[in-house]
This record gives sequence, structure tokens and C-alpha cells, in this order.
Amino acid sequence: MWLFKIVVIVATAAYVTGAPDWKGTVNECVYYNVRQGDYCYKIAQINGITYEQFLRQKPSVDCTNLYVGQTVCLFPSLSDPV
Repeated sequence: MWLFKIVVIVATAAYVTGAPDWKGTVNECVYYNVRQGDYCYKIAQINGITYEQFLRQKPSVDCTNLYVGQTVCLFPSLSDPV
């Protein structure tokens, strides 16, 4: 049990440092599963954010190489960076 807590803390810290300009934690994100025909602009629209906000939130997502089943963690309620 103790090892599990360490792994969770490390995973959370790694995520937050990956997106330092956004408020929130992994627990507050909305997971979106990429479907056939999706592209970054469309995913942003579906989640109520602009394409630019999507790119700021997810700079590591390769918009030219999305694949079906890929999971993207977004913060739709956060329209403004910190």
C-alpha cells in the first residue's frame, strides 16, 4: 500500500510539471478518448476550449499523429492560463 501511494504522488507531480501554466490536478481533468475522424481542433471544440488553449494544455500531443483510443486529459473549465 505504501508503494502505491508513492507511485500516485510521483505520477501526479509529473503531470502537473508537464503543464505548469494551468491550474488544476489530474483529478480535475476530463479524459477524452480519441475516435475515428478526430483531430485536435475538433477535440478542442467538443470540450469547449479553443484550439490554442488545447495546444497550451497539451503541448506533447502530436496533432498530426492522433490514434483511435488515445486518451487526452483536458481542463475544459480552465479557459485562461494562470
